[in-house]
Amino acid sequence: MQVILNNVSETAARIGLRINVNKTKVFSSYVQEANKMPLFVNSLPVEEVFDFKYLGSTLIPNGQAKDDIITRTTAARNASFRFLPVDETFMESS
Repeated sequence: MQVILNNVSETAARIGLRINVNKTKVFSSYVQEANKMPLFVNSLPVEEVFDFKYLGSTLIPNGQAKDDIITRTTAARNASFRFLPVDETFMESS
């Protein structure tokens, strides 16, 4: 993974861009803890995160979506409380 990160960094530098290490995070899924190695950009360490929110879903390393399911269920429950009860007289006149 370090080789890929180096290639991206070098390609970006050729066109005048740089990777902002303060905004860059590493998330690795299905990589055993013993095989994980720290990653660097221009000799600066890149922070590793253990969950990552992407398109509304929370990704976690073991692939389980338990936290995501709880988050979405809670959001749906909260949204349902915002609906007003339907007036029965309105329903009868329709």
